[in-house]
Amino acid sequence: MKENIEKRMIKLPARASVWYLAVSLIAKGMGVLTMPLFTRLLDGEEYGQFALYMTLLGGGTVICSAVNSGSALYNGLRKNCDKIETYLKSALAVSTAISLLFCLLLFVFLPILELSRVFLLPLTIQLFCDGAVAVLLGAEKYYYRYKTVAVVSLTTAVLPPIISVIILMRGDFGYSVRIYSLLFVSVIAALYALIRLLRARGSKENKAGGELIKEVIKFSSPMLPHSVLTAVTGQADKLIITAILGATALGKYSVIFSLGIALQFIVNAIGSALSPWIIRRLEVGEGRRIAELISPMVLGYSALGVCLIAASPEALAILAPLEYFDAFPALLPIALSTPFFFLSTVATVGIVHSGRTGYSLIVSSASGISCIILNYTLIGKFGYFGAGLAFLICQAVEAVLSIVLLLRTEERDMIDPRGVALSLLIPAPFSLLMYMLREMLIWRSVMLILPAIMLLYCLKKAKGLVIEKTAKSAS
Repeated sequence: MKENIEKRMIKLPARASVWYLAVSLIAKGMGVLTMPLFTRLLDGEEYGQFALYMTLLGGGTVICSAVNSGSALYNGLRKNCDKIETYLKSALAVSTAISLLFCLLLFVFLPILELSRVFLLPLTIQLFCDGAVAVLLGAEKYYYRYKTVAVVSLTTAVLPPIISVIILMRGDFGYSVRIYSLLFVSVIAALYALIRLLRARGSKENKAGGELIKEVIKFSSPMLPHSVLTAVTGQADKLIITAILGATALGKYSVIFSLGIALQFIVNAIGSALSPWIIRRLEVGEGRRIAELISPMVLGYSALGVCLIAASPEALAILAPLEYFDAFPALLPIALSTPFFFLSTVATVGIVHSGRTGYSLIVSSASGISCIILNYTLIGKFGYFGAGLAFLICQAVEAVLSIVLLLRTEERDMIDPRGVALSLLIPAPFSLLMYMLREMLIWRSVMLILPAIMLLYCLKKAKGLVIEKTAKSAS
């Protein structure tokens, strides 16, 4: 019997991770391929203005994520498995309301942010479109329908830069081309999402109702302050750089920042499949099984950070003109933040599942306050390096505090603090060494053997958790 043959195969969460990682690689690759064109087709001021627009969009997206993605949506779907369509419509309604509120507040502060009011309407429409797509993809990720996620994600990531490059190469149309190209593709994706989310299946009972909207708010409201403060933490450095050094400086820093956080797309890609897996493991009391995977993953992300720092001088020379190297000192601390970002993501899943969502507010408050203080202090004194250092410290504060609070919940077994600390400390000296050797390509190439050994060790440790018998693959 075939059922009795012990075949080995990739589990469903791992298979989804491979798809999400492939999509992220393609999307990131498109960004890498087009960035050298944009940094040369647009002058420094224009590139900085677009970076400011994306900063505001990114902040709004993070705030809306309290409803339309992550742990809040996953827990809502888990508890309303008998009325999924109705719950998703309710989530869409709440997400739209938050998007509109964000844009109303933004309208008041536009003069301070030095962004033209003509872009408020596209920003509002963009947030609504992104919210609709996020609700649909959140549900698809929860049920591991990774092919739909892949197609939609690739479309929204690949088409806008291609359209922008084609138009910019035909004439000097400015940075607004990038804004409207992104919006055009997002509208198409949102129409598809709305058709999927709003299609009627019969009755009034299938419409978003007051009770379910209240339930969406119940799940998401504890995460909303966390999302607001996360948005502040993630965007404060860019807004403060703009205020202190100007839009041109923001353009330079945004290129370095994009390079420094390049590995976070891997965290997000794998996390899209890992978070539902963690929730399911916690449901059956397998916290220690999660811990067996987390420590090797932290070491793996740290090793990848070493590789990123080693390759960064040549990468930046390709991505941007020579004047962008002014911001290069920010790269080291930003690249070192990746494992802390991963730990914060994992710990948040455990905290939300335990019902201690108030802890998320404590973490976000500490990170947000420290972010504003550190950025104002360090950017003023150390410029670009100060911005990168503030980002690293804030990520570390958030990760450490998240783990400390997680240990006070019943999900404490899902992270081993000692194993995590060791995984963070081992690669740190190699990262500093790679940065010090930034002008010595041959030595950096030789030193790459060290992170390679770490990565092989991580793969070996994770193999037993990624591969299992067919009979168990449904888990």
